[in-house]
Amino acid sequence: MRNTFTQEEAKQRLCHRALVSNVHKYCIASECMAWCFVDSHPKIVHAREFDYSKEQWEKVRDIRYADGGPPEPSPRPPHVPASFKWIGREGYWVEPESEQQARTKGYCGLVIERD
Repeated sequence: MRNTFTQEEAKQRLCHRALVSNVHKYCIASECMAWCFVDSHPKIVHAREFDYSKEQWEKVRDIRYADGGPPEPSPRPPHVPASFKWIGREGYWVEPESEQQARTKGYCGLVIERD
């Protein structure tokens, strides 16, 4: 199993290329051609029937997706982080790219792992 790091964690580590060149001393994570992502998918939270009030749900279930999809439930359900963005046509909230990148882990493809 490879040691994986967030990009911020990786930037605190010495670069393996620095051993053979004077390019840079510390890892530059995803800015390097050797960086490999482990999981780079954004988190998604789908809207469910019970996220809407009864009155809202009666309106939502009759909306055709051609009309732009369902509106965002109001108020926002407590299980949905405040930073997530509503994607109306699809009916879900999605994690912002900045949070996704901060959470995503990866590893240096130049490091040879030994069992």
